[in-house]
Amino acid sequence: MINKYINLDGVKVFILAFAQPKDLKEDFNNQLQFTVRKLQSAGKKVIYIEDNPNLGYSPVDCIGFPPLRPPIKENCILDYRNLPSSFIDIKEKIHSTMRQEGALIYDYSNLLCPGGVCNLLSGGKLLYEESGYISQDTAKVVMKDFPYRYGL
Repeated sequence: MINKYINLDGVKVFILAFAQPKDLKEDFNNQLQFTVRKLQSAGKKVIYIEDNPNLGYSPVDCIGFPPLRPPIKENCILDYRNLPSSFIDIKEKIHSTMRQEGALIYDYSNLLCPGGVCNLLSGGKLLYEESGYISQDTAKVVMKDFPYRYGL
């Protein structure tokens, strides 16, 4: 299937983005390596967009539904330094594979969470839409930054 895309005229950059698996099976890593190698051997630039961590709770808990439901969570932060070790281990394995294959990695966590800590409510807007998905406003911030990082 990838051959269909490799031969597209004018396509010079491929962006890989996927939900980080809960466990990293060797087959997944092998397929990732195969895909990146195939793209790069065809002269394509490969950029991997890092997945964001799951919050573990609903962002609505931070803002509630006034006036019917008050906020039920007071400490609405995401601390990258306290993520589960399994998330960090898998993230590092994926990064290692990408670096080994020469792919670029776009990890926007520093953009959104300077120092590794995010306030999930910023300027009256939520960073996350759901526990595992960033909001549209956050996506706009990320997509404004992305092309400048890689000269696109």
